[in-house]
Amino acid sequence: MTPASYRNCDVLGLALLSFASGGTDVLAFIKLGHLFTSAMTGNTALLAIALGQGDVAAAGRSLQLPVPQAVQTRRGIWRLNSRRFSLTVAVR
Repeated sequence: MTPASYRNCDVLGLALLSFASGGTDVLAFIKLGHLFTSAMTGNTALLAIALGQGDVAAAGRSLQLPVPQAVQTRRGIWRLNSRRFSLTVAVR
């Protein structure tokens, strides 16, 4: 394969991944009641809009995914920091 054909495969693969991710996000947005599953910045924007409009119910919906994600991330960091592990590298 030539470098140009590798580039075409990369572009096609990225386009397919983008389409799949976008389609998944659209379906989840519709089914989950206006929540983004893969774009937390979208949920943050919806939260800001809801708070700006004084819509507490919509603000609560916007927090349904980012808050558990932040809690799980923090738990994972805590678990990693609580374990004393060392990385052993074999040198030949």
